[in-house]
Amino acid sequence: MTLNLELEKSKPVYTNHDHITGHVILEPQASINLSQITVTLSGHSICRIEASGHSESLQLFKETRQVLHRYGEFSAGSKSLTLGSKRYAFPFHVSFPHDPDCHRGHPSDSWESKSQREPPATSRMGQLPPSTGNPSSSTEIVYTLNASVVVGNVFKQSIQQSQQSRRVFYSPTISPQPPPSAMALRRAVVFPCTGASISDTAYLITIELSQGATLSLGQSLPISIQVTRTGPADHNLVLNDYQAMLIEETVTRLRDLTQVQRISRILRTVSNLHHTIFLADTPAGSTVCVSDSLWGGQSLSANIVPSFETSRIHRSYKLEIRLGFNSGPEKVQTRILEIEFPVSVVAIASASLPPTSPPVGARREESLPEGVHWKNMKQ
Repeated sequence: MTLNLELEKSKPVYTNHDHITGHVILEPQASINLSQITVTLSGHSICRIEASGHSESLQLFKETRQVLHRYGEFSAGSKSLTLGSKRYAFPFHVSFPHDPDCHRGHPSDSWESKSQREPPATSRMGQLPPSTGNPSSSTEIVYTLNASVVVGNVFKQSIQQSQQSRRVFYSPTISPQPPPSAMALRRAVVFPCTGASISDTAYLITIELSQGATLSLGQSLPISIQVTRTGPADHNLVLNDYQAMLIEETVTRLRDLTQVQRISRILRTVSNLHHTIFLADTPAGSTVCVSDSLWGGQSLSANIVPSFETSRIHRSYKLEIRLGFNSGPEKVQTRILEIEFPVSVVAIASASLPPTSPPVGARREESLPEGVHWKNMKQ
């Protein structure tokens, strides 16, 4: 007997608003007595602590639907349905759960953990985590659709069970929300003055995220930059370099072990801007808004996995903005300003998302040394 799962309107990624519909296809080579068909949608969170060899799989949820009820729609008194040797299609539909309390972490029966079992723990966020990782990564969120068929031969009433599984990809989305309050951080940049009558010149740099600490996949980063001169100066102030980088941090906890891994993604890097912000004779107290047209803007790739947290895995992000300023005779004095924002990455319900996977060229590292990416920018 051949058993297959066929999906209708199959999507590369399903969201919490989608239903998975399709057919369980049976093609027996001889007559069979069909007694049960079930379709199960389940999710697992797999943690691996690489240095220790410990690993564990937790069941996030499991939802089973009866496609063919054991005693339903059969002839009177019969517990099975006799099928001949041809092709049969049984429709089904199943959904990802919406109730935040419906998914709890349970050690998986299908995974042999190399560490001692721990009590189940409830997921800490109000939605299922997105699909992420692969069998070689330290963390993996896997969703599986499984079809199970129970049959007995017409002449030999021995019970046989066949199964067919396929992986489905999931990414939760949120409904569009009113714009939150802006979030801004301010830092000072100081250049020494060569003139004896003028003290050091300070500039206040304000970087603002107009949409607050939430970044939406596939949308432009709402970044604005303001520069204020606090006193007199004897040289121009020039913005030469700009860089926006997203730092992903995944913390995995298993028993008393903790593993931290980081991936950094350069969203935009522009060098040799030679953009004069202030002339030497610009009055103290003046403020200039730097247009993002200088670096052409930047957006978050839809391939990035949204922020999430389970009982064992926490995925968070930081947005880092770096600016390179020049001043002094022939612009020999250089100052590099770095400002870092803790942010939450989300997928908006109207966005169309491809399968989640690490982008090409993403750098994986255990730590992020100071200036490791700044060297890519020409001074």
